[in-house]
Amino acid sequence: MNLEFDHIFPVLEKYGNAFSCDFLLGNYPVLKINKNLKSEEVKKFRDQIQDSPTIEISCKLDKSELVSNIYEFVEGKKIFFYFFYEALERFLKVEITEIERQIWGDRLAYKAFIIVAD
Repeated sequence: MNLEFDHIFPVLEKYGNAFSCDFLLGNYPVLKINKNLKSEEVKKFRDQIQDSPTIEISCKLDKSELVSNIYEFVEGKKIFFYFFYEALERFLKVEITEIERQIWGDRLAYKAFIIVAD
């Protein structure tokens, strides 16, 4: 594995706190990716995994946090973010009453914005 700062920091810069990533040996976390990561930690990580045939990588992208980083929250506005149009298609295939419930619930004055990144 060739893990370099040049691979990590562009992701952190782009997604900020919305992105989290942990490297694990079994259940033991050996590296947590964050904006305060130091080169010494990456070196220690490389040493720890050197003899291991496998490691687990757990990465998450919090869409709510991502949307709040991109769009300013305004009361009365609800944003639905889809990375892929197929996910939006699945959402739209349900009964219209279910779509209305998910978008507006009991707050009919809300405006809804649907964003599809694909």
